Amino acid sequence: METRLDFADWNMLSEMEERLSVLIGWERRASNRRKGREDKKYSMKEGHLLDIQAAGSELMFCKIMNLYPELSCLYHWGMKDCYLQNGMSVDVKMRMGWNEVRSLEVPAGMKEKSADVYALMIGRMPIYKFLGWADGDDVFKGGEARRREIYGSVSKGTKETFYHVNYDKLREPQELLELNKRS
Repeated sequence: METRLDFADWNMLSEMEERLSVLIGWERRASNRRKGREDKKYSMKEGHLLDIQAAGSELMFCKIMNLYPELSCLYHWGMKDCYLQNGMSVDVKMRMGWNEVRSLEVPAGMKEKSADVYALMIGRMPIYKFLGWADGDDVFKGGEARRREIYGSVSKGTKETFYHVNYDKLREPQELLELNKRS
């Protein structure tokens, strides 16, 4: 008998998955700084906390989808977070918290390194929820996305352009699970 995932529920990382998320977050951050990559945090939260939370959300997405995560701690910009069984690339985007704006936001600079799928996770370590997803065409080629400028690097006060997809325009998580199974 197959167990159907209930995406309405929140999912929790195990203690070991939390530890792995912390390690990956810190190591990716250190690797990016060594390579001269600017810390473009788009939040008032501490940059290292965002890196750790992002790693946790990627692990949770892979756990939900039964996929193997990209565990590399090397220079991470433009790398994909995982791949569906059919080879489609996935970039997991995370919004930290429970009541924050529920929208998928992808930096315009990622258009050149576009993933096939963008998944939106919300939550805080160790609890996350998969809210929905959009394919690259939805995000970058008009689809459901809108371009907008928001303040980017909080420490520098610069503006960044993002492609923004409202939560109510995202595809259902179950649809991506089914797409992954058909591979």
